[in-house]
Amino acid sequence: MIDHVLLTGAGSGIGRAIALRLAREGVGMILAGRPASTEVTRRLVLEIGGEAEVFPCDLEDHARIHEELSARVASKSAARWGVVLAASTLDTVAGRVDAAEFERVFRVNVTGNLAVLQACLPEMLKSKFGRVVFFAGGGAAYAFPSFPGYALSKVSTVRLVENLAATYGLASGVSFVCVAPGAVDTPMLAKVIASGGEVKTKTAMDEPVEFVASYVQATTMALNGRYVHVRDEWRAVLEGSRKLSEDQFFLRRVP
Repeated sequence: MIDHVLLTGAGSGIGRAIALRLAREGVGMILAGRPASTEVTRRLVLEIGGEAEVFPCDLEDHARIHEELSARVASKSAARWGVVLAASTLDTVAGRVDAAEFERVFRVNVTGNLAVLQACLPEMLKSKFGRVVFFAGGGAAYAFPSFPGYALSKVSTVRLVENLAATYGLASGVSFVCVAPGAVDTPMLAKVIASGGEVKTKTAMDEPVEFVASYVQATTMALNGRYVHVRDEWRAVLEGSRKLSEDQFFLRRVP
């Protein structure tokens, strides 16, 4: 069982719901993000008897995250870590193709989350155990013209997960997965709908939360490097009753 989880995006939506679920299961947490919203989540965790602390940061500040968050993680006596990277941002102006805006979104959604992971990765490699969850919704699976920078960042996230899994391998004990949560009723989804964005698969909040809670506690690495939708048959894979073919649950062309 994991001892601690490092979590981004805990200030609202899916990230907050994950924090509360893990708190009920006795998992300690470091919530990395903007202090105003993450402090609210921390108080909610404490109210139900959980353990959480806030690491206040801007996900674009990669250098500070690497230096200060690495020290915070290393100071813990936790033997087994999970990292859940739920933080995400949309393009400021819907439907606009702009290089500077693409770079801003990418610095949060991809490299910002990666910087948080890098703060914890040495501890996971040391213990030969780690569970890492990235998020990539519909913007990674099909054209998303309402928020093209967001879509680009999510496609990049899927490929990042595949590369991390290939780089570290099964012998590392660290398993990486990318989950598509579906269209959950969150403030971000409201912005997508308001902009005219298409919503394809509506899901309940407990679906991505259940996936994350199950994955971070799983002993198997069968989903390592995969891109999984919450409606896929992932439970059977974690339970061992279903084995994936080499090309299942990857972002690839259909032959």
